[in-house]
Amino acid sequence: MKSVETIYTFAHRAKSRSRNRYRVPTVGMKSAKQRVDLLIQSNRRFRKAIRVGKILNQIQMKKLAFISGELSSSLTVLGILFKMMHWPGAGILLVLGLGILSLLFIPSLTKYLYDKSK
Repeated sequence: MKSVETIYTFAHRAKSRSRNRYRVPTVGMKSAKQRVDLLIQSNRRFRKAIRVGKILNQIQMKKLAFISGELSSSLTVLGILFKMMHWPGAGILLVLGLGILSLLFIPSLTKYLYDKSK
């Protein structure tokens, strides 16, 4: 039973120093085992919040990757069309399309795929 008491006191000191909202309530607890169980439950809630944040970050990265991919491909296709028709502005469209592709789409897609594989 002493080990549970030691774990609880160490965890309680760490939690009270950090002053976060996941502090373990100790009022009305009968044993140290109940306190440790409550500490574990609050840690699970904290981990769940972190997981939700990672999922939201993956969704934002996915949106950025696909929107920038659509934008760069449409600008590139329009630049090729303008080039074939000998219309002015073809070079600007090609540079913008390929620039967005290389600077925004490929890095965001690789980061999204890397985070998804974890």
